[in-house]
Amino acid sequence: MINFRKIQGYIHGSRFRLTMTLLSYPIVGMCLGKRDAGFVPFEYLYLLPVFMAHYSIANILNGLCDFEAKIDEKETSNDRTMFDYGLTSKDIWNFVYFDIAVMYGFSYLAFSKFSTLDLMYVFAYISFGIFLAIYYNLPPLRLKTKFFGAESTIFLIFVVQVNLSYFLITGDSSFSTCFIHFPGSILQIWDIMMNLYVDSEEDKRDGSRSIPIVMGDKFASSLIILTPILGCYLTYRYSVVYNNMYTCLPLLTIPLIYFVISLACKKQKRVKPYYFLTLFLYNTLFAIGLLMN
Repeated sequence: MINFRKIQGYIHGSRFRLTMTLLSYPIVGMCLGKRDAGFVPFEYLYLLPVFMAHYSIANILNGLCDFEAKIDEKETSNDRTMFDYGLTSKDIWNFVYFDIAVMYGFSYLAFSKFSTLDLMYVFAYISFGIFLAIYYNLPPLRLKTKFFGAESTIFLIFVVQVNLSYFLITGDSSFSTCFIHFPGSILQIWDIMMNLYVDSEEDKRDGSRSIPIVMGDKFASSLIILTPILGCYLTYRYSVVYNNMYTCLPLLTIPLIYFVISLACKKQKRVKPYYFLTLFLYNTLFAIGLLMN
């Protein structure tokens, strides 16, 4: 019998309320593909469940592993309240297996018209993404506790999604697509770095070796300030190199970036919704800029 209360807990723990921010990354990949290919195939819709399932794995296991490690404060970790819906560890792993099946199944539907070699490439990409989503949280690797592990893992997860979107539309499987054509990708590192900085006291209980803990608050806060400055410079440079000034639209988020930095440097946990909003606005404006060229 279907337990709708547990499904509600799964939705809560998967943090689907952040859907628009999370999907803004593959949408950038879609717009890059449309710019180069001139169209977006219907099969692109099959990728959306793939990306949602990918986010679900990372988020729900993050909630489970941090809950079991007893390192989070429930008042500031809303996704942990999924356990109030009666979810158990076994239930969560069943949802993870379901998400993995969704990722492979819908990836096949999206790329079914591609060659066997291309499909193998796609499944390798998907497998890599699943590995990152699981071992970002799961011992013994628990990448989020390693030095620069959280930043690089989250960055690569979004690289996979931008590149897969671009590959579906253009057939170009280059791994460098996200690095070359999406200057805002560096802001994802900024995002997770702020999260680690704000939560550094809780993370110490988990034996974390994150940048704020290893290098100290002064070094981490300097990176939090300098990273978006670099991102804004790369955005402007991209608009000049590709002769599309509309891709400067994301620079309109500079006042919000300043506000977010001011909160993060004070380690105020209320900053979290604002840096998700910043990423969503930046990505959306960049996608609009690509389409307006």
